[in-house]
Amino acid sequence: MSGFSHSLEESLQRSIDYAAKNKHEHVTVEHLLLALLEDSDAVKLMMQWGYEGSKKFIGGNPVEKIIQSPRDIREILAVDLIACNNYTNGSNAARLIDCTSLLIVESLDKMVNLESGKKFSSLIKNSTTQIIEGCGHMIMIEKAFEMRDKVLEFLK
Repeated sequence: MSGFSHSLEESLQRSIDYAAKNKHEHVTVEHLLLALLEDSDAVKLMMQWGYEGSKKFIGGNPVEKIIQSPRDIREILAVDLIACNNYTNGSNAARLIDCTSLLIVESLDKMVNLESGKKFSSLIKNSTTQIIEGCGHMIMIEKAFEMRDKVLEFLK
């Protein structure tokens, strides 16, 4: 893999190893992102994809300090990325949902943008979509109380 930095070569190899270990047919972007969790600069970048103000939540967010350290962030991102790798048939599954549903999407989400969230919501019969303004991908950290209020309103 000439032409790449040593750290990128290592990350690419880890992504290939991860896909092989889990018997995935292809190496995906999520495999690479998972492999990049070993690189602290890459972790910071991924956090910014979710929410540009993410740094202020490390060890001091308004929801009981959910994220205590960069290690916690890597673990949280790893769980999310593994779930992405294992997620299949989402659109078809959404069409099969046959109960009243609430989808909450965030206006500043860089991982699942607003239009994608609305499009997914449209696949679900009897769904209601609520948008939380000024919020990125990490809704439970950024706007937990506003999200709670929207869920409570929906349940009434």
